[in-house]
Amino acid sequence: MNFGYKLRKLREEKRITAKELADHLAIDLATLNRIENNKIKSIKPQLLINISDYLKVSISDLFEQEIALAPPPRFPKAKKLFQFPKFTNCTFNY
Repeated sequence: MNFGYKLRKLREEKRITAKELADHLAIDLATLNRIENNKIKSIKPQLLINISDYLKVSISDLFEQEIALAPPPRFPKAKKLFQFPKFTNCTFNY
C-alpha cells in the first residue's frame, strides 16, 4: 500500500473531506489530490507532521503496510488410526 492510498483511506475513515484536509494543511485541493494519487513523490517533513496531527495518527501509520492474514486452515478431525482394545475383567498380579 502506498502513501497516497493510505492517506486517502485514513481521511475517509475519519470522515474528513479532501477540502477540509487541504484547508487545514494550507495547500490547494489539487495538491492534496496529487498527493493522494501518488503524483507527488516527495513531501516536506512539516506537511507530514501536520497530516499526522490532524488525522491523529503517527507518521509511521501513514506509511505502514497492511498485511492481510489468512485465517488458519481448518483441518477435519483426525480419525483414530489405532484403537486400543478394551480390557475387561483383567487382573494384574504385581
